[in-house]
Amino acid sequence: MLKIFQKILQRKSPCRALQEIECENFDLHGKCLEIGNDQINKKSFFNFFQMNDVNPYFSDTYNFKEKNYIKFDLEKKNNLKFNFENILIFNVLEHVFDIDNAIIELKELLDNEGKIYISTPFIYRYHEAPNDYNRYTLNYFEKISKKHNLEVVYKNTLGTGPFFAAYSIVHGLINKIYPLNIVFVAMTIFLDWITKLISKDIKNVYPISIFIVLKKK
Repeated sequence: MLKIFQKILQRKSPCRALQEIECENFDLHGKCLEIGNDQINKKSFFNFFQMNDVNPYFSDTYNFKEKNYIKFDLEKKNNLKFNFENILIFNVLEHVFDIDNAIIELKELLDNEGKIYISTPFIYRYHEAPNDYNRYTLNYFEKISKKHNLEVVYKNTLGTGPFFAAYSIVHGLINKIYPLNIVFVAMTIFLDWITKLISKDIKNVYPISIFIVLKKK
């Protein structure tokens, strides 16, 4: 819980904080692609993985003339001649309407032992970039992965329960009284701890975001 407080004090949303903490459990190596970012900056999720001899690439839909940047559109056929050992796609797929095409295109970029790290918000406010279409469950990703012959190698729901999830929805507003917002965070996490004594599965029922890792079968 201390890590959550530290992240919130860095002005990060609960969704982002939980995702960054989860990333710390995984190692990356080789040729890796992050979709939705254009360089290693403070927003890059590469910062939160264990990095072992990583060659980082970045991608988005716009043209960005930097080394190791590729233009890639999840709603089109791209025909890119790349293969990656790891692909990171965080807080992107909720903005993609044609999710089937997105999964196909991501799979095309994987090498034979490659993995796709996916995280999307669930209990979270509406946010355009430029549009906001969906909130996905782990069950949904399990089913669509099977449809496209991908194996789920890891899955998790991120959150502590209904009260912190409720805070997540209004974080953008309460964050304006920073650093007093940390009082609300402490209260909600404590209430979730109390709630967990009643229902041990409470975290899975009220996820702030989901996290899943896929690979080719």
